[in-house]
Amino acid sequence: MGYGLGVDLGTTFTAAAVSRGPSVSVAALSEDDLVAPSVVLAAEDGSLFTGQAAEWRAIGDPLRVARGFKRRLGDPTPLVIGGTPYAPTALMAALLRDVVASVTASEGEPPEHVVLTCPAVWGPYRREQFTEVPRLAGLNEVTLLTEPEAAAAHHVRERRLADGEIVAVYDLGGGTFDTTVLRARPDGMEILGTPEGIERLGGIDFDEALIAHVDAELDGAFGRLDPRNPAEGAAMALLRRECVRAKELLSTEDSVTIVARLPGGRHEVTVTRARFEEMIRRSIGLTVETVRRTLVSAGVEPDELAAIVLAGGSADIPLVAETLAEEFGRPVRVGVQSKFTVALGAAATAARLGTPEQVAEIPADGAVRVAVNGTAPTGGAAPTATEAPDRAAAAAPLGAWWTDALRDRRLIGIAVVLAVLLVTGLVFALTNPGRRDQAGPGAAGAGTSTDTTPGESTGSAAAGTPTTAAIAARPSVPIPTVLTTIEAVGPRPQGVVTTPDGKLALVAASVEETVSFIDTATQKVVAELEIAGQAQYLAMSPDGTTAYVTVLRPQGKVAVIDIASRTVLREVPVGPEAFVPAASPDGTRVYVPDHNTSSVWVFPARGRSATNGQAVKSAPHGMAIGPDGRFAYVVSHESSTVTVLDLSANTTVAEIPVGISALAIALSADGKRLYTANYDANTVSVVDTEKRVVSATAQVGFHPQALALAPDGRHLYVANNGSDTVSVVETATNAVTATVYVGDEPWSVAVTPDGRFAYVANALSDDVTVISAA
Repeated sequence: MGYGLGVDLGTTFTAAAVSRGPSVSVAALSEDDLVAPSVVLAAEDGSLFTGQAAEWRAIGDPLRVARGFKRRLGDPTPLVIGGTPYAPTALMAALLRDVVASVTASEGEPPEHVVLTCPAVWGPYRREQFTEVPRLAGLNEVTLLTEPEAAAAHHVRERRLADGEIVAVYDLGGGTFDTTVLRARPDGMEILGTPEGIERLGGIDFDEALIAHVDAELDGAFGRLDPRNPAEGAAMALLRRECVRAKELLSTEDSVTIVARLPGGRHEVTVTRARFEEMIRRSIGLTVETVRRTLVSAGVEPDELAAIVLAGGSADIPLVAETLAEEFGRPVRVGVQSKFTVALGAAATAARLGTPEQVAEIPADGAVRVAVNGTAPTGGAAPTATEAPDRAAAAAPLGAWWTDALRDRRLIGIAVVLAVLLVTGLVFALTNPGRRDQAGPGAAGAGTSTDTTPGESTGSAAAGTPTTAAIAARPSVPIPTVLTTIEAVGPRPQGVVTTPDGKLALVAASVEETVSFIDTATQKVVAELEIAGQAQYLAMSPDGTTAYVTVLRPQGKVAVIDIASRTVLREVPVGPEAFVPAASPDGTRVYVPDHNTSSVWVFPARGRSATNGQAVKSAPHGMAIGPDGRFAYVVSHESSTVTVLDLSANTTVAEIPVGISALAIALSADGKRLYTANYDANTVSVVDTEKRVVSATAQVGFHPQALALAPDGRHLYVANNGSDTVSVVETATNAVTATVYVGDEPWSVAVTPDGRFAYVANALSDDVTVISAA
């Protein structure tokens, strides 16, 4: 009698379960534990070790080990292990192949059906990448199932639900958090509303919190260790294991002692459960907010829930069940060990995959059948990823992965698309050789300076390169995913902007006093320009030839950057505290709110001097200009007001109260809706610009500081400085559809004109998070 296999490839641990008929049980993946660490180690001879074997070898050779690579899925930058680059898909495939081999050896035969789970928050791009994993692992056909749906499938087995009963699945694993609302149906589980989650929140983060606590107690001794030193690297690996053990023990013990065996001696640090809960309480609070939003999207009140089902190893932390029960007042279902819930549910689903006809029933609970170009195990133990001759198939380095990918028929379609785009571009270039400059409305208020740099573009939209209007915007998605993190930017990045052609993202770093140029095709920094002073915020000319960066110190000014040559053309003195600038739609003028003088400075785009123009409410921070260039909107955080300026008449026409400490502003493409990020209210105000009143308010994350609209206008991205997240707001309903975890202290956010990528500048972690938004 054949059996089904369910595999939960987690960020920190991997679990598996088998099903034979109605019986479902956990499969042992290591000698001393049922789960296997999600770890891969590359030995000097090229062999790959996974799971417990890799974990033990990592103590003596920590630089050859990879962890948390599931979080890197979709990142085009390879992970370098022992000097060899590996794609995240290759490392996950190595782990999956060894899991299948281990189960095959213990069961005496390969599985008939394999169900593989993935986070519900993954979008189409990440899921497509994930289908490469079973192919590289040598599996011929698998069924993909989201983790919350697998958890619900297991819950149905443990406690049968009546037709129509509703549950919320709370899945807190090692690296991600997912939540989904499902209704029981006779043929499976029906998803209600939109699944949501937090991309980078889980057990890894709780481990890091404990490590940081221990390091602080040891006066930074851990942080000073050098992983390249064998003894110190081993000490780091052992302390990390101790902190993971402590985290798990604190689910049952009131306190635990962490032993740190450092080269300088043995140290002990005692951590109580109460202290640990303080470290993670804010993160648990974020998950509760996410559950609430998922219930709203599903149109379900908390009292309609039959239960909240817990899944994932981190859901065993007592604070989770306590908080959920207190917040929602519903039964919280906790399994014997939540870390196996997803794998058991996946195995239960595998039991239903008996014939091709039965497969058609599976989409009722969300599973997707995926055929891959590989060879399924046909008998006996499958070769393991640690066997050197088979490394290329099981966990190929990046070059071999691309070689395989080139054989994929799907790339033929990509080539066709690229050819069409090339022809379209040539036609556009031939039929649009140029347009004459046109002065927009309000030119009288632009100042009279005619100082220019010889040969410089006027900065107007007619100056040459296509504007955003020439680029088709992709449909934005309600649940975007983190694509990668770019670390090669200067310290304290605060401003970010994209060029109108979408080819570059510019990031201003205040400490290093630089502007970094990011190639959006490769997500790599391709140039760095020094700025004389603390570079803060950025704006682009409509034609994409020029960027404007405000400089706070040593004196308030705007550095004008030529994009083509990547040089500073000139510096225009403005007020002492220049904040977020804005260029007029016709590209002839640049406006700069001055936080210190509570006014807006203005200078001609080609000029060298500015005039102190309109007075506004105290402490202006951000500015947006309407599509016709007549009205401008300035947000002031001390007065929590938006000042409406008539630029043609140089007068104030309205003052609109918004949320407390409004910091940032964004305007819809048609100019009819205005959004403000209200820092101390944790909200976004939606302003009707025709009636000039707040028409709606959206609750977002902690301390929203910046925002940007998707080019199609369907979603608003809000950078929450206090919770290290980006809230995605659906503009039609003003409801949050997703919360995306980014870096520390997100400061600014910008979106490419095609809507494909959003860039978040994280001031404290000194990096840029790239979000796949369409």
